Amino acid sequence: MKNPGKKLIIALAAVLASAAAHAADSSFDPFKYSTVGVWAGAPLGVSARLGLAIPVSNESAITAGGEAGLYGSKQFVGYRMFVSAHGVAWGGVELAHWKTRSHPWLADDHTDYYGVEAHMLFFRAGLMFPKGEGHHPTLAGGVGLGF
Repeated sequence: MKNPGKKLIIALAAVLASAAAHAADSSFDPFKYSTVGVWAGAPLGVSARLGLAIPVSNESAITAGGEAGLYGSKQFVGYRMFVSAHGVAWGGVELAHWKTRSHPWLADDHTDYYGVEAHMLFFRAGLMFPKGEGHHPTLAGGVGLGF
C-alpha cells in the first residue's frame, strides 16, 4: 500500500458523515451523555470538567470523569439528577479523588484526598479526607457552571 493514511482519512470522513446524517434525522442531545463545567473553588482553583454520563432515566444519570485545575486535578464517579420544583434545577452527588499540586486553595500541597461532593445549581461543597499521616480533613467548595 502506497499511502494508507489517505485511505484512513477517507474512511474516517465517511464514518463522520454517516454519524452527522444520522444525528440530523434524530434528536441527539450531547448533554444527555456528557458532563461538562467550569468552576472556581477549593482546592483546584479555576478548573474545567469533562466526563461521560450514562442515563438511568430522563431525570438522572451516572457520571464519571475528570477535572483539571490550576492547582490540581480530580477524578469522580457520581449520580446526577434533575429536579422540577419552582422551575428546573439540577444537582448531583459524587465520590471523588483530588490530587493537589503547589499552592491549592484550603488544602495541603502535593496530597491525595478522597471524599464526597454535592452540586446544586451554581454551587458545590464537599468534604475531603487526606491519604497518609500529617494532614487534616478539609472542605471543598466552589461556584461555577456545570452540567
